Amino acid sequence: MEKSSCKVHVVIDCDFDNYMEDKDIKALVKQIQFSYSANRRAKNPLQFYCCNVGGKCRERLESVGDYKGWDIKFHEASYSSLFEKSSLVYLSSESPNILETLEEDKVYIIGGLVDHNHHKGLCHKLAEEKGYAHAQLPIGDYIDMKTRKVLAINHVFEILLRYTESHDWQKAFYSVLPPRKGAVPKQLAETRSESENAGDKRESENSDADDDLVKDDQTGLVFDGAVNNDQEVTGNDFVDIISKNSGNISPMSKSADKTNGVADTNNFDRQDSVNNKAVELPANNKAELTESTTAEEAKGE
Repeated sequence: MEKSSCKVHVVIDCDFDNYMEDKDIKALVKQIQFSYSANRRAKNPLQFYCCNVGGKCRERLESVGDYKGWDIKFHEASYSSLFEKSSLVYLSSESPNILETLEEDKVYIIGGLVDHNHHKGLCHKLAEEKGYAHAQLPIGDYIDMKTRKVLAINHVFEILLRYTESHDWQKAFYSVLPPRKGAVPKQLAETRSESENAGDKRESENSDADDDLVKDDQTGLVFDGAVNNDQEVTGNDFVDIISKNSGNISPMSKSADKTNGVADTNNFDRQDSVNNKAVELPANNKAELTESTTAEEAKGE
């Protein structure tokens, strides 16, 4: 850290022993380790502090090894005794203020609280009571997330680290947030949303088109309501009607003889609901008619 050109200070506040169970203390120390690992691999690491280190947190640190040899500045004292109050910025997702950039004369504090949302808003409340400036990361401006915008301590730390490298919040967020958070760059998310809206619009239009279909009570066939009921049905119209009624009638060819207006029917049978008589339509387009039609009409057809 001493050789780093980055002079941005980041503090993990470890003053929450009384709010956490033993398993949460272990998780806190593990997240400090993850943060340290990311920082020591960086070309220009952050100035990394852990303050208010005592009690169960210190005991856990001692159990994992020689933590005092890590390139982190551990202090039992509070950050308020190490830095000017005017330089402190407490990070909290409940803050109404949006962090726009990182400044080297500021000290950014991450609450060392692993509480699984049992003490929501505690860090924000603490900052308010002590008169510290506070802000939240600008996640909503650059990233859409499927889950809540509450992040692990090491994720917040690494986002700050990546921002100092790229000065690009979106790149910093997207390179750190895990896939399970469902993070999507804002512009891509908006494009997806527009595409989904367009799909909904097409589906609505198709539904409106279906509303124009009218079912004939006698024949059971479905016609386009936009067509005049008195209009003569041509061969092409008949094919369209057949395609709309494919569930009611046996499969047939969709080709039609435009000259005589007769569809190529490929030998299919259907029940004539008007006469309640079976009508067979052979391949030569010559219908054998029932008692309701005459031979002369059949010849003309």
